[in-house]
Amino acid sequence: MKFYLFIIIVSMSFQDMFTQSDSLRYIFYADEIDQNYFESYTVFSPSIAQVEYCDILANVYVQNNYDSYSWTNKIENYYMYYRQYVGLIDSIGNKIIFIDAYCRNPYPTKNETKRPFGLVKGGGSCYFNLKVNLDINECYELKVNGPK
Repeated sequence: MKFYLFIIIVSMSFQDMFTQSDSLRYIFYADEIDQNYFESYTVFSPSIAQVEYCDILANVYVQNNYDSYSWTNKIENYYMYYRQYVGLIDSIGNKIIFIDAYCRNPYPTKNETKRPFGLVKGGGSCYFNLKVNLDINECYELKVNGPK
């Protein structure tokens, strides 16, 4: 009985460890990212726990900072956006998560959450990105696309 309980506990702990994506989120591993895209950073592979924490901070941040993107609609439901995550380390060692978010599928025949980021123009609050500094628990550089 103890052996089966041990197996269940171990399998539950490893389940999150190996879940890189779900239908709305994709975590890029460091080796999937072209280092030239983020020239002034070193890329790392964020954990699921780090991503989940970033989502909490980012959700509050986009809700409370509508004045910084008032030319378009307010981002109402952060958790309904497709989101991609890239782990970055800046020149002083801060761990930062870059989040790229979009509300609809521009590539319906591909795995939606693995589409290349930074390729959409226009679309207003349907497309945005921001950075979350894990070391100081701060969101910054919120960029929401302009209208079409």
